[in-house]
Amino acid sequence: VSAPFEAKPEIEITRVREIQDIFVAGSRFLSLKDKVLEFKALEELPTICLEHNTSSRRFIDEFLQTNDVVLKPELELAMSDIIVQFAGRNLGVGCVVKDFAQEAIARGNLFELKLKQEFPKRHFCIITGNNNPISTAAKELLRMLEVDKMD
Repeated sequence: VSAPFEAKPEIEITRVREIQDIFVAGSRFLSLKDKVLEFKALEELPTICLEHNTSSRRFIDEFLQTNDVVLKPELELAMSDIIVQFAGRNLGVGCVVKDFAQEAIARGNLFELKLKQEFPKRHFCIITGNNNPISTAAKELLRMLEVDKMD
C-alpha cells in the first residue's frame, strides 16, 4: 500500500521503500522540458492521473489543493504503468511514482517535468494485522524488506 493511508490500531505498518511522485511528458510537450514550472501550470495541461479513489490520487489532490491548485485530469486510469504508456503516446502529462517511469525516462520516451517544488516523499508499505499470525517465511520476507516500522 502506498502511504499516506488511514490504518486501524490493530494494523502494523512496515515501510519498505521511499517513493517520489512526479509528472512526466512525451515529445508533444518538449517546450516544457527545460522550464521550471509552478504547480499552477499543471491546471493548464492535459493531465493523466490515477483514479480518484486511490490513496496516491488523494495525496496528490490534497497536496496540490494546499498550493491552490485543482487538477481536472483529461484521463483517470487504474494503473500507473498505463499512465506511463499514455504519456509516452503524448495523450497528456502523466502523474506517477517516479519508479514507474524510470525505464521510459532512461529510454528518452518521457521526461520529468521540473517543478519549482517537489512533492513530499512518501512510502510503499506492507500492512499486517496484529490479530492474524503470519508464517515464518512471511516474517523473514518482512525482515528483509523492512525500512522501518510505523506505530
